[in-house]
Amino acid sequence: PDACGSQPESMGHASLIRLDADLVTSAGARCLDGSGGGFYWRAASSAQNGTKLVVFLQGGGECRSATECAVWDGGAGRGSAGWPKTKRLGEDELSDDSSVNPHFHDWNKLFVPYCSADMHSGTRLTPSHALGGGYFAGHNLINATLAQLRRSLPALAPSLVLLSGSSAG
Repeated sequence: PDACGSQPESMGHASLIRLDADLVTSAGARCLDGSGGGFYWRAASSAQNGTKLVVFLQGGGECRSATECAVWDGGAGRGSAGWPKTKRLGEDELSDDSSVNPHFHDWNKLFVPYCSADMHSGTRLTPSHALGGGYFAGHNLINATLAQLRRSLPALAPSLVLLSGSSAG
């Protein structure tokens, strides 16, 4: 099992950690549809790099009008209800393959799904009626992800952090 008590299915898979209910409500850590957020975690595969962390913010565009927001389905979608319990991590800096990713293959991995349509920058605590009722709470989701990570892994004290992402991430 990894440090969160989850056993990924196989090499390269990360486990879904849902945000605690108090973080969803008090911190406003909600996806566009109002569902609580979460993240995928994979513990380092070597003790040597157990204090190193790759953080990946998923991208997926944004919406700027009620019409666009009604059909937005970028990144991980409008909500977290259908997120799988495990996720195969991608290529490049998230890969566990040392031939593809010689520098970070054995580091801790934190994948932050994109479900807010606001380029991870929104701080809304209530739905935006002008934009179709979405929460736009991406910044809140990132803050709550870090808080949940501290709760789940209190001993984790990264000595190095690589922050990366794609598109809106």
